[in-house]
Amino acid sequence: VDEVSSRGSREAGRVLQVKARGFDTGGKAKEPQEFHKDNASLQDFMSQAFGNVGMSFQAESSVGGIQRPYWVAGTESAIHLGQRIAHEIGAVFKIVGKQAYMWPLNTPMQAAGGGTGGVNATWGQGNNTGNLIEWDIAPIVGRPQYANARTRWYDRTTATWKDATKAISGVIGNYAATHTHRQTRADAGEASTTSAGSAAIATREAGTGIVTIVGQPAAFCEGSCTVSGVRAGVDGTYRIAGVQHDLNRSSGFITKLELKQPGGGAGTDPRPTVPDTSGPAPIDSVPATPAVPA
Repeated sequence: VDEVSSRGSREAGRVLQVKARGFDTGGKAKEPQEFHKDNASLQDFMSQAFGNVGMSFQAESSVGGIQRPYWVAGTESAIHLGQRIAHEIGAVFKIVGKQAYMWPLNTPMQAAGGGTGGVNATWGQGNNTGNLIEWDIAPIVGRPQYANARTRWYDRTTATWKDATKAISGVIGNYAATHTHRQTRADAGEASTTSAGSAAIATREAGTGIVTIVGQPAAFCEGSCTVSGVRAGVDGTYRIAGVQHDLNRSSGFITKLELKQPGGGAGTDPRPTVPDTSGPAPIDSVPATPAVPA
């Protein structure tokens, strides 16, 4: 429990509103730390940061195995440190109780007990048997999409600036722009992971939307949501970026999902192009007007 407030009015009566988090917000996880670790993996560095506050840390192997010559916590809490590094490398960070997790962006959060998190959002046909209540989906968003991700780093052996570039896959359409990270990195390895993180974020932000379905407790962040029955170009599979469960007396149990990373045909229309025959006939098909005798 993080916060409890009392509200009241003549219409609604007396209400206690309770806000809670997945971890103890009054504990040492929010305490700033100052330390560094040389020639270590992400797993080792973050384990020390969370061990300092009486918590445990576990990263998926491809994330936890990232090596750097220098890691630093500069007056940062364990919470902020996890969020910052996750954003740098394209990962997801989560705390459950006294256990912190980090795993690659756009992959199921099985390590945190979420399973695959796969759910369906189906618009009912006929007698409206589907579970999809409402939707607002943009399967293609052009602004966040790029062809490549680029990060600069300084090569001390040659005293020159170099680039680490990562091609971005999973975007819908042809894009020529290159995303350049705003901060330079210390070496090739750090620049490479930063570019990979930027590419993962661009793929994730290629589309967005919100759907409301009949209450579904199996929905988890980083799981998948298959939308069907809406229309061609919108139907497909999306990444679940946020889950909100609502339960009240009037609407019952409903689940709202924030969607990202379109796939499975989303953003493309398989239907054949139909020529427009509603306009005037082409000029060359209009019969010539006969000549009028003088």
